[in-house]
Amino acid sequence: MSHSSSFIDDSVTGDLDASGSKGRVLLVVCLYENNFGDQLIYQTIEKKLHRQGFTTETVEISEKLSSSRLIERANNSDFLYFVGGGLIERWAPDVIRYFTSVYLQLRVPHGVIGLSTGSFDYSEFNNSLKLFCDTASFFYTRDEDSVEAFVRAGASKLPEVGVDVVFANDTLGRLRRTGSGISANFRNIPYPDITGDLDWAEWGVAMRNAGVKSLIPDCSNAQEQLGLPVSQNSILAELTGCSMVVAMRFHIVLAAAMMGVLPVPVAYCPKVKRLADQLGIGDYCLGIKDSGRLAEIIDKLKANEQIIRINLAKRAAEMKLAANKLIDRSIKSMECVING
Repeated sequence: MSHSSSFIDDSVTGDLDASGSKGRVLLVVCLYENNFGDQLIYQTIEKKLHRQGFTTETVEISEKLSSSRLIERANNSDFLYFVGGGLIERWAPDVIRYFTSVYLQLRVPHGVIGLSTGSFDYSEFNNSLKLFCDTASFFYTRDEDSVEAFVRAGASKLPEVGVDVVFANDTLGRLRRTGSGISANFRNIPYPDITGDLDWAEWGVAMRNAGVKSLIPDCSNAQEQLGLPVSQNSILAELTGCSMVVAMRFHIVLAAAMMGVLPVPVAYCPKVKRLADQLGIGDYCLGIKDSGRLAEIIDKLKANEQIIRINLAKRAAEMKLAANKLIDRSIKSMECVING
């Protein structure tokens, strides 16, 4: 499968010559929907590993264990590196769901970075979650709530809370906004039986009234229900060309903050609200039923724009520093394990 995309910076690509490598790392990633955030997570970690002298291969978690040959490929590597974000949401991929049996066949260590869980019942595979966590060489999750899933599973060595690794992405770090308009990005609601669904017509009216002219492309086509045109630009080109973005996607909010674009987060799940709080814009975060408050929030942002931009830039810089330190720590831990 191809891992390239219009928003991926390919300045560092391909495997290094194994003869000069510090080690071969098998990355466990989530790329099957061509999701913007998952691609950025993968790109961020892979480039860090290449620059520090490692060779990488990739296995996609949506594949069955038998078709992915994960165990065989892991055992032909030096390390198995699980790269978040939502590796576990309502369900879990085979490699985690059946980790009690997978672990018996693994001959290499593993580590985890950036993983997050949801507010779901994982009790049917508690034993696997416990073993997955307890045997990890390192385990960094991006939020406190995800730790609770492993507490409930009975893990004795709990994950350490960090930040999202995409804050360390070089491509985003170089980009700055150039425009003055308002864009939006909406996605399908993944768990409508739990959260309810969007009233797409109401949100469409609210965004037109707020001055939203176009939508940022998304791997889900659900936002076409808003009745607004989807931009033909790439995701990053569209983001840099606006001053403000109304966004459901976690990593659209994150990328906007790094570029100096003011986000209006729409929290379809807790992780988006947590990110808004981390960025100091929790007061400007809307719920999926809050379309009637959109104009009010945008007016409030505009009224406080200067101070919000200063604070947002400061928070984003702090998160970037923390993300780089976190990745560096994971790589150092991995080197120690590989070298014995």
